[in-house]
Amino acid sequence: MLPATTDDFFFRCLSPVELHRYSQTSKAAHNTVKSYLQRAFQLEHVLGPYFTSPQILEFRRLQFETGTFISGSTALQFFDRTVYPESDLDLYVERRYHAPIALWLESIGYIYCPPEDSTPQSDTFTLAQALSANARHGPQMSINSEYAGPSFIYNFQKSGSSRRIQLILSQSDRPPIEMLLNFHSTCVMNLITHDKAYSLYPRPTFEERRSLVLHSNTAERERALKKYEDRGWTIIKKITKEETQNRRSSFHAGLRYLGDRKCWTLPLSPKLDMAVGQMETHTWGLSYSRGLDVSMVYRIFGSTNLRFCYLVHPLFNTIVHDLARKAKSSDGKMDDALRLLLVTNKRYFV
Repeated sequence: MLPATTDDFFFRCLSPVELHRYSQTSKAAHNTVKSYLQRAFQLEHVLGPYFTSPQILEFRRLQFETGTFISGSTALQFFDRTVYPESDLDLYVERRYHAPIALWLESIGYIYCPPEDSTPQSDTFTLAQALSANARHGPQMSINSEYAGPSFIYNFQKSGSSRRIQLILSQSDRPPIEMLLNFHSTCVMNLITHDKAYSLYPRPTFEERRSLVLHSNTAERERALKKYEDRGWTIIKKITKEETQNRRSSFHAGLRYLGDRKCWTLPLSPKLDMAVGQMETHTWGLSYSRGLDVSMVYRIFGSTNLRFCYLVHPLFNTIVHDLARKAKSSDGKMDDALRLLLVTNKRYFV
């Protein structure tokens, strides 16, 4: 009898929908696919080149404490069950929580590398000096102009390794997921938190291999679009009016939240003994102009009574601010209340 892992050779060629359909053919097929998925979607596959297994667990705990998530090519590789050897590890974090992540990376052997376009005063900074300058004057790092934000970047690299980690900061009082919603196109709108992985537009990305362009107004973004076109995605600048109005379409002009039924959500293993994360509190929507140009719709909501900043669809703006006025402290209870508010209003979502 062949070992169970022999199935991996065949299953890695199937799309997510094809895997699901096969799993429905019999109980044995269901169990076989379930076993494969447990092997295929392991964080070690994408984080192993950067961290040891114990370090991955430490990193996930830090993710919970700081709200840090993984995105970019690494999150795409995780869902697509593929490897891009030349890719970096991109970590996104709200600016006020970045120091613990930066210091932890240094503690496990990563070296801070000042950006190439840094000032003469900062191009020899140690990490401690860079963090101190950041705290006094705001981020002094370079802007990653491939994505909207702007985002400030700390670069880390291990001696003797070509692998690079980028710690990308949001602007003050803005959530890092805003940068994700302003990526060049939808195929890279995927992220990995401490407990779950989310793909925002999974059907077009992994089944149809399409990527809808939101921003292509810079040379860097045009190069990024070409990169993903070379990797097999069809880059589309506009969709039809019929698709924008079709509620079954992933690109329907409707209200969304992270983890909704149009997302592909994967719980991570092993499960950590930690509270539920707050990422599913974010809400947004797609909007189309008369010429069918697409844009993201959301507002930024922050409060001294919140641990994190959030994206809020305008539909919820008034009731969210009413909730904020009633809050007493920043002990996380208001963050929980926001998440519960979303749960009780799911009828509004696509």
